[in-house]
Amino acid sequence: MENNKEVSTTEIVEEVKTDAVVKEEPQKEEPKKEKLYTRAEVENIKKAEREIILKEQEIKRTEAEKLAKMDADEKHKYELEKATKEKEEALSKLNAYELKEEASKIAREKGVPQSLINIIDYTKENAESIKTKIEEIEVVYKQALQEGINDRMKEKTPKTVVEETTQTNKPRASF
Repeated sequence: MENNKEVSTTEIVEEVKTDAVVKEEPQKEEPKKEKLYTRAEVENIKKAEREIILKEQEIKRTEAEKLAKMDADEKHKYELEKATKEKEEALSKLNAYELKEEASKIAREKGVPQSLINIIDYTKENAESIKTKIEEIEVVYKQALQEGINDRMKEKTPKTVVEETTQTNKPRASF
C-alpha cells in the first residue's frame, strides 16, 4: 500500500510540475500598433480642440452678456422660453424613441426588415403617419421580393437545334 501512495504522490508532483511549466511559458502577445503622430499633426489636433473650447466660451459669454442687459422680467421670460424649448426637445426625442420602438414592433409583425424602417425620421412623424409609411414600405418590399423570386425562377428557353439534312445523311429506302 505504501507503494501505491508513493506512486500517486509522484504522479501528483509530476502533474503539478507540468502545470507549472505550462504556466511559466510566456505567451507571445503581439505588440499593439499605435499610431505615431508628427508634431504638425499634434499641433493641428491641439488647434482644433482650442477652437472648439473658444467657441463654447464665446457662446457662454454672449449668453451672459445678453442676460446682463436684460431686466428682471426679460430674464425671467428668456429663461422660461429656454426651459420650454429644452422641454419640447426632450419630449420630441422621447416621442421619437417610442415611435421607433412601436414601428419596429409593427415591422417585425409584418415581416419587414428593420433596415428599411430605419430611414424614417421619427422626430417629424406621428403614430398615424408611421403606420402608413410602414404599410407602404411593406407593399414595396413584398413586390420587390416577389419580383426577385420570379426572376430567379425563370427558366431559360431551351435552344432549338435545326439539323441540316444533306444528301449523304438521308437514309436510303431499301426496296
